Amino acid sequence: MPLPADEEILGGVVINPASELGKELLKWEQHMSYMIPRGKSPGNPYEYRPYPRMLYKAAKRANGKVMCGDLADDYATEREQQDAQRFTRNCQLIVKSDDEERTAKNQGWCESPQAAIDAFERMEQERGNASAQVLYKAQTMGDVAQRELAEAGAQTHDHVTDVVPVRRRGRPRKGIVAVSE
Repeated sequence: MPLPADEEILGGVVINPASELGKELLKWEQHMSYMIPRGKSPGNPYEYRPYPRMLYKAAKRANGKVMCGDLADDYATEREQQDAQRFTRNCQLIVKSDDEERTAKNQGWCESPQAAIDAFERMEQERGNASAQVLYKAQTMGDVAQRELAEAGAQTHDHVTDVVPVRRRGRPRKGIVAVSE
């Protein structure tokens, strides 16, 4: 049974390598093909180009999992899929030159997703160790400093590694004076 005219399977195109079109196409070939005569190399041989290159940075999801990208297919609702795509976009960076790559690596970006997760884990361990040192040193601090550290710790679920004291402007107050009318 013949196919309708709009569903016909079109045949291939035969290009003579000696024609003008064939010569132009040979200039663009990167790999050996039927168009390249024996003993000749492609007109555009493969050349390694290091850029653009993708770098990765791991982050912690809302569920506490450390990831370097998330598959949108794993979620049922459209909102969850969009959130996963946004998270993945924030974990990836494309650099176009050596200078951009060097800058990005100084900011914590890594060459592979596993290296990014390992770097995130190392950073978390360093923050945990710094927090433990702060808590150990807090035993010898004054009451006001200990109170400020406790308040800072109560405001976040992350490790507290440093507390900036609140400085008040002007002369220090000598006491509270009650004014009555």
